[in-house]
Amino acid sequence: MRSGPRPCTRRWRWPERSPSGRTRARGGVGLVGVSTGATLALIAASDGELAERVSVVAGVAPYTDVRTVLSTATTGYYRGASGEMVPYEVDPFLAGAITQSLVSTLPPSRGRDTLLDELEEVDRLRPEFLAELSGMGPEAASVAELLENRDPDRFEGLYAGLPDGVRAKMEELSPLAGERRLDVPVELISGPRDKYFPVSESRAVVRIAPQARVTVSQALDHVELSSSARDLPSLLLIDGFVVRSLREARL
Repeated sequence: MRSGPRPCTRRWRWPERSPSGRTRARGGVGLVGVSTGATLALIAASDGELAERVSVVAGVAPYTDVRTVLSTATTGYYRGASGEMVPYEVDPFLAGAITQSLVSTLPPSRGRDTLLDELEEVDRLRPEFLAELSGMGPEAASVAELLENRDPDRFEGLYAGLPDGVRAKMEELSPLAGERRLDVPVELISGPRDKYFPVSESRAVVRIAPQARVTVSQALDHVELSSSARDLPSLLLIDGFVVRSLREARL
C-alpha cells in the first residue's frame, strides 16, 4: 500500500489532439504506481504543468475516492454507482491506516503527536484511543465519531461533519475530488476482490480519464499474485496490461 509512483523518462513526441480538443505534447514521463502509489500517480498526472509532460499512467489496484476507503474501513460498506450501499470486507490493516491519516490531518498539538506515536505500537481502534481522541476538542471528536461509527447510513453525515481542513486534506489524496482531468492514456489493473479497494474504484477513473482502460485479473491479490496465478488466461490479462503500458511509454 505504501509504494509510490516510479517515473520513467522518454523522448518528447510531436503535439497531438486530446479528447477535449486541446493540442498538447505527449510528454516525457510515464508514471507507474502500485496501490496508493497508483492513486498518487493519477493525482500527479492531473496536476498543472506536470500534466503536460505525462505520457501514460499505469497503476495496480488504486483507490480513486477517499470516501470509499473511509467507509469500507469503518462500516464494511461503500456507496455504489447507483447510490446503494454495497457490503465489502477489507483487511483490518486498512482501519489502522485511515486512522493514522485522519489523525495526522488535525491541527498540530502535543496531544495529536502523542497519539500518532501511539499508533505505531498499539491497536489503533481500541476504545481508550478513541476516548483520548474525543477529549482533544470538537475537531478531534468528529474524527473519533467517524472512526467509531459502524452504521453505513450515518457515514455521509459524519464525513460531512468533519472539519473543513481535515476533509480538504483527505480529498487532496482523492483523484475523483475536485475538477481533475487526465487527457493521457491510463492503464489500471486490479483483482476482482481486492483486500483493500473495490474494483469499482479502478473503474470509476473513467469519470476523469476518457482514455482509461481497466483490466480485472483473478491472478491478482491486491498487488501480489494470488493462488490463481497458475491460471493462464488470468496471467495473460496481466501480460496485456504490461504490454499496453510499455507501448504507451515507448521511445
